[in-house]
Amino acid sequence: NTYKGYRLLGIDGSKIEVQYSEEIKKAFGSIFNSKETINASKSVVVYDLLNELVLDTQLNMYNSSERKSAIEQFRRIREEGKQKRDIVVADRGFPSLELFNELLAEGYAFIIRYSGKEFIKESRALVGSNKEEMEIEISLTEGKNRKENPAIKQQLAKGYPGKIRLRIIKIKLSEKVTEYLITSLLSEFSIDDFKRI
Repeated sequence: NTYKGYRLLGIDGSKIEVQYSEEIKKAFGSIFNSKETINASKSVVVYDLLNELVLDTQLNMYNSSERKSAIEQFRRIREEGKQKRDIVVADRGFPSLELFNELLAEGYAFIIRYSGKEFIKESRALVGSNKEEMEIEISLTEGKNRKENPAIKQQLAKGYPGKIRLRIIKIKLSEKVTEYLITSLLSEFSIDDFKRI
């Protein structure tokens, strides 16, 4: 099953308890819940949403980055020949310029939730406007944080583009709840498509 010819790949991470041993504690880490210290890890799963299949999973250190895991996993999916015409669908823990650039370089489209004005400066214009969507161009070479970001520096050194064009979307879910999406799909999909996805 596909959506307009695309496979929809959801990704998310979960913190999970793992068996107790010093070796496992060193490999994955531990957390203190209200009663005791337990060994824990972070599982990040790529799931084919329409066909209800796990495509890839990775068990990481408890305090590891879901974004870094996503980059490794989508690169692995492509290298193993499992990539199709895919749209990566992710929640608010995933948006980052590094991840956007990597997904585009690997040939993936994406739709990722973000928290409105707290994300990147280019997206702030949508929050205060009456518009439902706008296209933005993001420079990876402007601004102190971007210039000093080691991951972005590495991507630019590899020849990745210095600018990326994305579409941001505002969807009113209820009177009090507004959802913000950032996507690489510039024209093919309508607001209704994004709501459905």
